[in-house]
Amino acid sequence: AGRGTSVIFSPQPSTVTDPYIQAFNNVDCTVDSRIRIAMFKLTDSKAEKMVKALSSLKKRGCDIKMLLTQQGGATTISKTVVKMLKSAKIPAKCTSVPMHTKVILIGPPTNNNGRIYAGTQNMSTSGLRYSEEHTLILDSRRASATYQDDIRRAYGAYMEGWYELSQTAKTCK
Repeated sequence: AGRGTSVIFSPQPSTVTDPYIQAFNNVDCTVDSRIRIAMFKLTDSKAEKMVKALSSLKKRGCDIKMLLTQQGGATTISKTVVKMLKSAKIPAKCTSVPMHTKVILIGPPTNNNGRIYAGTQNMSTSGLRYSEEHTLILDSRRASATYQDDIRRAYGAYMEGWYELSQTAKTCK
């Protein structure tokens, strides 16, 4: 209690809502309007629900930007996913370097008082239902004063890394 941390483990039964979707559904875009995502993989089977959740956030006023990996072979983002993101006007770019990151940052536009979701789970059905995965959540607002500054520093470091990675990202194909 008071540390502002929690962890989610997979696999989860089909009755459990995906933790990423659940997090998106609980965002108040008047407070936490900046959402940055860096994800190794968004699969066709998961894209429909993910794009629907991100579209809802966008309609509520959130500023969403997404980075994905496009490297070829099994890790290539599919044309179906690219089309869904473009149709929903979700700004998504593909990194120029292989990225294995799985991170979502949710916070205000002007400070580091936000949430970090980081772990091993991709935005995929297998990541939630079939594989052993985990997602760590660090939330500065749920932390006591003792831990808030540490989480804010971590949030700032993750955000800085996201922006650095985005500098060489290009339109997904």
